[in-house]
Amino acid sequence: TTFNSAEVGYEAWSMMNYPNHEIVSDDKDIVIKHFDGGLYATIDVPEGFSGDIKEYWQTLHRWIVESEEYTYGEHQYLEEYITVPKKGGFHGKKLLMPIQSLK
Repeated sequence: TTFNSAEVGYEAWSMMNYPNHEIVSDDKDIVIKHFDGGLYATIDVPEGFSGDIKEYWQTLHRWIVESEEYTYGEHQYLEEYITVPKKGGFHGKKLLMPIQSLK
């Protein structure tokens, strides 16, 4: 599902693990994607944080600007929502910034 705002567009992804089975969707709003990933710098947003996650993204951006080994990658930025089994809802998240080696 795609969410658009003036700042950024979002796609909500759900991991599907069906070994030895093809995943097919008849719903015109659902797109099945194979994701190979890539190299990412990550930061955890702690459980219960309810403020603006902008400060966490800024920490990742400061790190990449100061890095002598990595620069921005060109693949997808991601946010991984973390859940705790049997607790319900989201309990934190991980921000993933695409990077690539300068070497």
